[in-house]
Amino acid sequence: MTTATAEPTTDIELGTLTRDDLKALRQCDRAVFGTDRGESQGYIRCVKELKKRGPFDDDEREHRIECEAYGTVYGGGGLCDSQPLRDSGRRAFELVYNYEHAATPFGTFAALARPGDSITLHWTGAGGNQYEERAGLCRDSLSIEITRGKHRFTFLLDVSVCPDNSARMISR
Repeated sequence: MTTATAEPTTDIELGTLTRDDLKALRQCDRAVFGTDRGESQGYIRCVKELKKRGPFDDDEREHRIECEAYGTVYGGGGLCDSQPLRDSGRRAFELVYNYEHAATPFGTFAALARPGDSITLHWTGAGGNQYEERAGLCRDSLSIEITRGKHRFTFLLDVSVCPDNSARMISR
Protein backbone atom coordinates (compact mmCIF):
# COMPACT_ATOMS: atom_id res chain seq x y z
CA MET A 1 0.00 0.00 0.00
CA THR A 2 1.31 3.43 -0.88
CA THR A 3 0.29 6.70 0.65
CA ALA A 4 0.87 10.26 -0.49
CA THR A 5 1.00 12.84 2.28
CA ALA A 6 0.37 16.56 1.97
CA GLU A 7 2.80 18.54 4.10
CA PRO A 8 1.16 20.67 6.83
CA THR A 9 1.33 24.39 6.48
CA THR A 10 3.57 26.10 9.01
CA ASP A 11 2.99 29.80 8.37
CA ILE A 12 -0.24 29.98 10.38
CA GLU A 13 -0.97 29.62 14.08
CA LEU A 14 -1.14 26.07 15.44
CA GLY A 15 -4.67 24.67 15.15
CA THR A 16 -6.04 27.41 12.87
CA LEU A 17 -8.05 25.84 10.07
CA THR A 18 -7.39 26.71 6.44
CA ARG A 19 -9.64 26.15 3.42
CA ASP A 20 -7.55 23.10 2.49
CA ASP A 21 -7.96 21.72 6.03
CA LEU A 22 -11.73 22.06 5.75
CA LYS A 23 -11.84 20.37 2.34
CA ALA A 24 -9.82 17.48 3.76
CA LEU A 25 -12.06 17.18 6.84
CA ARG A 26 -15.21 17.15 4.73
CA GLN A 27 -13.96 14.80 2.01
CA CYS A 28 -11.97 12.26 4.02
CA ASP A 29 -13.05 8.65 4.47
CA ARG A 30 -11.52 8.43 7.93
CA ALA A 31 -9.84 10.73 10.40
CA VAL A 32 -7.06 9.67 12.72
CA PHE A 33 -6.70 11.78 15.86
CA GLY A 34 -3.59 11.45 17.94
CA THR A 35 -0.55 12.70 19.79
CA ASP A 36 3.00 11.49 19.83
CA ARG A 37 4.91 10.96 23.04
CA GLY A 38 7.14 13.96 23.65
CA GLU A 39 5.31 16.16 21.16
CA SER A 40 3.66 19.39 22.20
CA GLN A 41 0.69 19.07 19.91
CA GLY A 42 -1.90 16.75 18.55
CA TYR A 43 -2.89 16.06 15.01
CA ILE A 44 -5.74 15.05 12.76
CA ARG A 45 -4.82 12.92 9.75
CA CYS A 46 -7.57 13.11 7.15
CA VAL A 47 -7.31 10.04 4.92
CA LYS A 48 -8.99 9.68 1.52
CA GLU A 49 -9.01 6.28 -0.21
CA LEU A 50 -8.37 6.51 -3.93
CA LYS A 51 -9.51 4.28 -6.76
CA LYS A 52 -6.36 2.55 -7.91
CA ARG A 53 -6.18 2.66 -11.69
CA GLY A 54 -2.59 1.52 -12.21
CA PRO A 55 0.56 0.25 -10.53
CA PHE A 56 1.90 3.80 -9.97
CA ASP A 57 -1.23 5.18 -8.35
CA ASP A 58 -1.44 5.80 -4.61
CA ASP A 59 -3.90 3.78 -2.54
CA GLU A 60 -4.74 6.77 -0.39
CA ARG A 61 -3.84 10.37 0.30
CA GLU A 62 -3.73 12.13 3.60
CA HIS A 63 -3.75 15.67 4.87
CA ARG A 64 -2.37 16.40 8.35
CA ILE A 65 -3.72 19.18 10.56
CA GLU A 66 -1.60 20.11 13.58
CA CYS A 67 -3.42 21.36 16.69
CA GLU A 68 -3.14 21.58 20.46
CA ALA A 69 -4.08 18.50 22.49
CA TYR A 70 -4.94 18.43 26.18
CA GLY A 71 -5.77 15.55 28.43
CA THR A 72 -7.48 15.02 31.73
CA VAL A 73 -6.50 11.74 33.32
CA TYR A 74 -8.26 10.32 36.35
CA GLY A 75 -6.43 7.94 38.63
CA GLY A 76 -5.33 7.12 42.13
CA GLY A 77 -8.72 8.10 43.52
CA GLY A 78 -8.55 11.65 42.21
CA LEU A 79 -8.40 13.94 39.25
CA CYS A 80 -5.14 15.01 37.67
CA ASP A 81 -5.38 18.51 36.26
CA SER A 82 -6.05 19.07 32.59
CA GLN A 83 -2.67 19.46 30.95
CA PRO A 84 -0.93 18.99 27.63
CA LEU A 85 -0.59 15.24 27.16
CA ARG A 86 3.19 15.66 26.65
CA ASP A 87 3.42 16.70 30.33
CA SER A 88 1.64 13.55 31.49
CA GLY A 89 3.98 11.19 29.61
CA ARG A 90 1.01 9.70 27.80
CA ARG A 91 -0.01 9.53 24.18
CA ALA A 92 -3.45 9.28 22.62
CA PHE A 93 -4.88 7.82 19.42
CA GLU A 94 -8.33 7.31 17.93
CA LEU A 95 -9.74 6.50 14.50
CA VAL A 96 -13.08 7.97 13.42
CA TYR A 97 -14.79 7.03 10.16
CA ASN A 98 -16.54 9.74 8.16
CA TYR A 99 -19.65 8.11 6.77
CA GLU A 100 -21.10 10.01 3.84
CA HIS A 101 -24.73 11.03 4.35
CA ALA A 102 -24.66 10.06 8.04
CA ALA A 103 -25.33 12.45 10.89
CA THR A 104 -22.30 12.00 13.15
CA PRO A 105 -20.52 14.31 15.60
CA PHE A 106 -17.47 14.32 13.29
CA GLY A 107 -19.64 15.25 10.29
CA THR A 108 -21.30 18.04 12.29
CA PHE A 109 -17.91 19.37 13.42
CA ALA A 110 -16.57 19.32 9.84
CA ALA A 111 -19.69 21.04 8.48
CA LEU A 112 -19.72 23.82 11.10
CA ALA A 113 -15.98 24.58 11.08
CA ARG A 114 -14.86 27.67 9.14
CA PRO A 115 -11.50 28.95 7.86
CA GLY A 116 -9.73 30.79 10.68
CA ASP A 117 -11.38 28.72 13.43
CA SER A 118 -8.98 27.35 16.02
CA ILE A 119 -9.32 23.70 17.06
CA THR A 120 -8.14 21.87 20.16
CA LEU A 121 -8.37 18.16 20.98
CA HIS A 122 -9.42 17.18 24.51
CA TRP A 123 -8.83 13.63 25.73
CA THR A 124 -10.28 12.28 28.98
CA GLY A 125 -8.76 9.11 30.35
CA ALA A 126 -10.16 6.56 32.81
CA GLY A 127 -13.19 8.71 33.50
CA GLY A 128 -15.66 5.96 34.28
CA ASN A 129 -18.37 5.30 36.80
CA GLN A 130 -18.57 2.80 39.67
CA TYR A 131 -20.06 0.06 37.46
CA GLU A 132 -17.21 0.31 34.97
CA GLU A 133 -14.64 0.38 37.77
CA ARG A 134 -16.11 -2.76 39.38
CA ALA A 135 -15.97 -4.51 35.99
CA GLY A 136 -12.32 -3.48 35.58
CA LEU A 137 -13.06 -1.19 32.64
CA CYS A 138 -11.79 2.27 31.72
CA ARG A 139 -13.69 4.91 29.78
CA ASP A 140 -11.69 7.23 27.53
CA SER A 141 -13.20 9.96 25.38
CA LEU A 142 -12.20 12.42 22.70
CA SER A 143 -13.78 15.85 22.22
CA ILE A 144 -12.87 18.59 19.79
CA GLU A 145 -13.32 22.27 20.52
CA ILE A 146 -13.78 24.97 17.89
CA THR A 147 -12.93 28.52 18.97
CA ARG A 148 -14.35 31.25 16.74
CA GLY A 149 -13.76 34.68 18.22
CA LYS A 150 -15.50 34.71 21.60
CA HIS A 151 -17.54 31.59 20.84
CA ARG A 152 -16.63 27.99 21.64
CA PHE A 153 -18.27 24.85 20.30
CA THR A 154 -17.44 21.42 21.69
CA PHE A 155 -18.22 18.07 20.06
CA LEU A 156 -17.85 14.67 21.74
CA LEU A 157 -16.36 12.64 18.88
CA ASP A 158 -15.89 9.22 20.43
CA VAL A 159 -15.97 7.20 23.64
CA SER A 160 -14.19 3.92 24.27
CA VAL A 161 -14.85 1.53 27.17
CA CYS A 162 -12.41 -1.34 27.53
CA PRO A 163 -9.98 -2.97 29.99
CA ASP A 164 -6.79 -1.07 30.82
CA ASN A 165 -4.79 -2.43 27.88
CA SER A 166 -3.35 -1.37 24.52
CA ALA A 167 -6.86 -0.89 23.04
CA ARG A 168 -7.39 2.26 25.11
CA MET A 169 -7.41 5.69 23.48
CA ILE A 170 -4.90 7.02 26.01
CA SER A 171 -1.85 4.97 26.86
CA ARG A 172 1.39 5.34 28.79
